[in-house]
Formats: sequence, C-alpha cells, structure tokens
Amino acid sequence: MKRQSILLNNETISYLADDEILEKVVLFVHGFGDNAKRALHLFNIKERNYSLVAIDLPGCGQSTNNNPLSIEYYCEILDLFIKKILPNKKIYLLSHSLGILPAIFVAKNNPNIKHIFGITPLLPLNLDTNKINEIKSYLLPNDPEQFYISQLQLFSDIENGWLLKKETKDLILRTSLEFLKQRKEMFGNIVNQIFHSNIVKEMFDSFFTCNSNLSVVITKNDNYIDYNKAIDVINSYNIKHYELNAYGHAMFYNGSLDINKIIDKHIRKERN
Repeated sequence: MKRQSILLNNETISYLADDEILEKVVLFVHGFGDNAKRALHLFNIKERNYSLVAIDLPGCGQSTNNNPLSIEYYCEILDLFIKKILPNKKIYLLSHSLGILPAIFVAKNNPNIKHIFGITPLLPLNLDTNKINEIKSYLLPNDPEQFYISQLQLFSDIENGWLLKKETKDLILRTSLEFLKQRKEMFGNIVNQIFHSNIVKEMFDSFFTCNSNLSVVITKNDNYIDYNKAIDVINSYNIKHYELNAYGHAMFYNGSLDINKIIDKHIRKERN
C-alpha cells in the first residue's frame, strides 16, 4: 500500500492504493468528515480477490479544500478521480455513511462501475426534529462533552468498552473548542444539505430510475439512523441488504473481515 496524490479541479486529492492495481478494483469512499485510513483494516487483508483504492475527499485526510464543500462537489471530485485514476477498470464502490451519495451519483452513468456496497449508509429518512437535532449534535458537536458522546454513539455496546475507560474519555474531553469550531465551518453546509434539503431523496430516486446495482449493510446498533425507518426505505427501493448487528455505525473498526466476506462472495458469484 502506498499514498499518492493527484491534482483535480485545483484540489490536491490524496489517496491510498495497493502497490499493484489489478483489473477488479474496490474504491472506498469514506463517510462524513472521515478519511481513506478508515479502510486500513481492509488493506491489511492479504487474501483479497480485488485491488483496493481509498480516496480522501476534499477537506478530509490529506486532501485540500480550496473550494466550498458540498455533496455536489464531492460527487464532482469522485467522478474526476475515477476517470483519471481508474480508467477501464472493473470498479466496485465501497462507501461508508455519507459516501453513498457520491457513489450512487458516479455509478449512474459509468458502465465500469459494477456494484456499490453501502456500509451503514446515509438514507433518505423522514426523521422528526428531535432525532435530526440529536444526529446533528453527533456530526457537529458544540463542545468536548458532545464530541465524546458522538464517539461513543459510533459503536455498539459490545464494542465500546475502550471508550468507557477513564483515560480514553479524558483524552477525548481535551479536544479543543477551536477544532470543533473549524469542523462546523468546514462541514456545516453538508449537514444542512442532509437535513434541510431534498438532495438525499432526489439522489436515491435518480439512481433507482435506471439502476439497481446497490446493496447495503446495516445494523440495529447504528445510533446515527433510525433502524426501522431505514428498513422501510430499503424495502421501498427493493435494495438487497445484509445485517451485521454486532457492530455500530463505525462498522469498519471491527467489522472489516465480515465486510470483505460480503464483497468477496459477490465478486466470486459474478464470475460464475
């Protein structure tokens, strides 16, 4: 694995990639405010039937943000990235959370994209005001205490023991207000788009007008969504789904082996 970069639309876009890129490539698209390193556990799996690439979207990881951030801008950058870095490859998009939106956007008109795996995906859920405010406080916490709660809510009760340790909690509570302020300034517009516009539903409706090559992995322990409403949306679009209920929203921390099994099985089945 090596880190590389490419200039796209006046942005230096950083990404991780296997040393050798074969015909079949899984491209990881991270979630809200995250980065390519979320896929490190997948990179460490040696027996894979695909090559792996993971992008830092603008404003995340080691990529720049020289233009205002928006869902549309993420879509534009991902589209350019695929055309420049992965031409003529068989591509499988692996998205986490917010990453499903640029994934379904680029997949609409690119025949090289064979399938999308959406892990704990952002879905067009009709949430009440209280739930919206709760999730917004996780995405853009106002203070270190809210930031700690947001980290705790990423994991299931089975997984979160390390976060309950005093030394871990104390470390997170030392997060500076300046850092949290900068996150709000950088990602505030994206949060407003998610909760105060129709963009999420419009993108799903547009994708499913002509496409169906999406499957999702969800969990009953995802505190960043409403599970029952997620099931309703999945059924309404007739999306194939898997459940890995041992994990929370941050499924890549502990569930990468199980995620890899789903990808591996799908690619093998396609080949037969």
